[in-house]
Amino acid sequence: MKIQLYAAPEACGKGDGSSFENAIGGLDAVIAASRTIEENVTVNLSPGVYQLDNTLLLDERDSGTTFIGDNAVISGAAPLAAWKYAGEGIVYSEVSPSSRPTQFYVNGERRERARYPENDILIPRNLPVNTNGWANDYPSDSENALSDRMISYNVGEIPENLYRPEDVEFVILQYWMEARLKPAAINFERGEVLFKSASWRPLIWSYGFYIENVKEGLNAPGRWYHDRAENRIYYHLQEGETLETLNASIPVLQKLIQVSPQNGRTVDGLRFEGITFTGTDGHSGDSSYYSIQAEINAPAAVRLIYAVNCVFSQCKFEHLGGYALWLGTGCLKSEVSRCAFSHLGGGAVRVGEIERPDSEPARCDHNTITNNLIADCSEFYLGSAAILVGQSGYNTIEHNDISGAMQWAVSLGWNWHIFPLNYSRGNRVAYNYVHDVGTGVLGTHGALYCLGVSPETVIEYNFVKNVYASRYWGAGQGLILDNSCSGVTVQNNVVINANAGGWGCNFDCFGNVIRNNILAFGKRYQLTRYGDAPDTDNPPPNGEIFTQNIIIYEGSKLFKENSWYSYSTFWDYNLYWRTDGEVKFMNNNLCEWQEHGLDRHSLVADPLFADAKNGDFTLPADSPAFDVGFEAFSLKNVGIVPLTDN
Repeated sequence: MKIQLYAAPEACGKGDGSSFENAIGGLDAVIAASRTIEENVTVNLSPGVYQLDNTLLLDERDSGTTFIGDNAVISGAAPLAAWKYAGEGIVYSEVSPSSRPTQFYVNGERRERARYPENDILIPRNLPVNTNGWANDYPSDSENALSDRMISYNVGEIPENLYRPEDVEFVILQYWMEARLKPAAINFERGEVLFKSASWRPLIWSYGFYIENVKEGLNAPGRWYHDRAENRIYYHLQEGETLETLNASIPVLQKLIQVSPQNGRTVDGLRFEGITFTGTDGHSGDSSYYSIQAEINAPAAVRLIYAVNCVFSQCKFEHLGGYALWLGTGCLKSEVSRCAFSHLGGGAVRVGEIERPDSEPARCDHNTITNNLIADCSEFYLGSAAILVGQSGYNTIEHNDISGAMQWAVSLGWNWHIFPLNYSRGNRVAYNYVHDVGTGVLGTHGALYCLGVSPETVIEYNFVKNVYASRYWGAGQGLILDNSCSGVTVQNNVVINANAGGWGCNFDCFGNVIRNNILAFGKRYQLTRYGDAPDTDNPPPNGEIFTQNIIIYEGSKLFKENSWYSYSTFWDYNLYWRTDGEVKFMNNNLCEWQEHGLDRHSLVADPLFADAKNGDFTLPADSPAFDVGFEAFSLKNVGIVPLTDN
């Protein structure tokens, strides 16, 4: 039996929920009422915006509760009022002296902070830090070396009049992530910036930077600026917006909902259906930020730990400052299905932690992420993964549609070394439609990515189309097996139009099977085995099985490299074809390549696809692909599967 309770946004914090039959009140009151009922409870959220002043805390007492929203919006943003003109299309509103927002919303949509340069980046000077320089005279809250918290630029590129140290945030682009650092001091004569805190690597390891929350950047419509001295938010109106009709807000919360039981218990059977989650902030505007990969230090709007059999169904996660949803420690057999994720500061879904679980109850396993629409992540935390699986196993990620500016569409695993063994294992990534990714300033490293020892992991039946790179560095790959990957099967996938080709692996990967994939029309090259050169006379561990794959391309190279440090790998029974010239295996023809012990039964021949350039990979019966053992497969059901009446 399900008991029906009702919540209304206008009653937030006011209803007493005294009638169990139809308790009407704010969320807090109705949740309090539901906890006194032994049967499972359905909380019906009436249409409207439920503006939260504090994170909603749910625990084991809420097990079995279903929250259903009928156009209900749970928001962590507070409206701004009493806007005034500042001239030239710019308006302002007073805010609390304690406000430190990194996000600003108009009509529920995120607006960009004013920045310098307006639509470009500054290129750092490639100079080592002078440890005897002026920076030693300035106190810092960081014990890191100057090289990790200091950057050089061309003298004159940063105008002195725009430097307001209490306001500005420097965004340092470090290839697959960014550091957001608060300045301690600038030496304009030397062209050097000293930051209060450090990044994870020396700041010389960067291809560019820009400065956010700069008042001078308000010349662009749609940009905003927080003046901390005046305690004001300034905003440059867009076309059609007026002071009288401006509906603007700033977030007061980083986290909307925290699900965490007490006393060593679990939260079982919690459900959210049809609810919109919106309006959260990123890290505090007072603090610096960095992350070594996948923006793991970014906040999440909805966070679960020790939650079992929980479901998010047909919900919307939009205009959030960080990650949308995080299934963390102890989350088992939970499901995220038919949800829409859009315009996120970070990624869509995190599963597991970055630390290996230290006990059986702490394991995060057997969760399902299916039939979700994910678009436009990484709008603030530039290096996010749309779906990030850390030290978590036996999860299913299937039938999702993923596009937009993210560093990885799916990232599995979290170990750069073989030992201690990764707990990311037995995961399945299948039937996902990943397309038009890497559209942001960092581009995309790889669409589908795996890191560390990952036995039983399978990546199959995915269609990856149009993977872009930053114009400043050359990533943008379809499928990547990175540092120490082993035990992974990559099969029956199609990758087309990826900037850096369809597939690549690190030199220290081993024991993986890459079979029966179609890798088509990489822009710069098709295949790569990358990584640092071995630091001993012995080659690094290697030996993937690369077989029965079709590689077709034109106007580019087959391999990124001109030679390898080691040819100790197993490649055979593949089909290669270049539509406009000779297939060259680095600097070798096929016979010379075979002298390395590779591709001895492979062919260079036209696979005779129906229309490969336009994505039709149908093969005729007489295709030479079948001579190398290729098995035709269909991606008809890739992406979101429509609901049926059955």
